[in-house]
Amino acid sequence: MDHVHDLVTPGKVHSVAVKSNGEYGFDPNVWAGMPVRTTTAGAYEVIKGLPMDAFAKEKIAATNAELVGERDTVKGML
Repeated sequence: MDHVHDLVTPGKVHSVAVKSNGEYGFDPNVWAGMPVRTTTAGAYEVIKGLPMDAFAKEKIAATNAELVGERDTVKGML
């Protein structure tokens, strides 16, 4: 319920899985949880440039590797 509320409330900051364009070290074209700001009801923008410590970078790199591996595994199934 809160997530839907955030998606339709301009100015709200939340996390949602979106297609990456290379933000935060994610490979372009993988879908990952990103920090976003609702711009208008149902529309958002990825918040860019949030600072990350070494721990966060390490965890994102591990998640990215997993997502890229999963993407590559299913390519032949499509």
